[in-house]
Amino acid sequence: MRVGGAQPARRASSLAALPAATRRRRALPRNNGLARFIAYRDDRSEESQPIDFVDDRWRDYIPIALPRTVRVRERLPPDSVAVLINRSHKFADLVCTIDSFEDRLLDAIDGNRTLAEILQFAAQDSDGNRGALRFFERLWQYDQVVFDTSRAAANRRDRGKER
Repeated sequence: MRVGGAQPARRASSLAALPAATRRRRALPRNNGLARFIAYRDDRSEESQPIDFVDDRWRDYIPIALPRTVRVRERLPPDSVAVLINRSHKFADLVCTIDSFEDRLLDAIDGNRTLAEILQFAAQDSDGNRGALRFFERLWQYDQVVFDTSRAAANRRDRGKER
């Protein structure tokens, strides 16, 4: 669990010690002064669905670019073709640098393609796949994208019924 704020390590460890349901209710990440909240229902009959890139569920995630994100292509750091800035962040210097491969991945986000489809389109080998996954995870961590995980949840339910 990633938690921001003045003392993230202490807050994260105190949250990690709580039961999962309590942890989800109490987590209130801070993102550079912007408070985000977690909507939570405890009457859910299914397992919760956190965003992670550990198992193969990520293949069905659909990335959706946030409308307040801009791609800047001037006055760039070395080896970068652009930087991403989320205009809803309080601090304008919080940027996500991207290289040419990541720029191609970003161009492939259309709100319809899954990560697996984007990787098939843009990545050429397993090293490219790993780099692409790290990039999409970083986009999510920097609040540059959100993921529609409904397809991953449906596929997981279907696989559970087959067993």
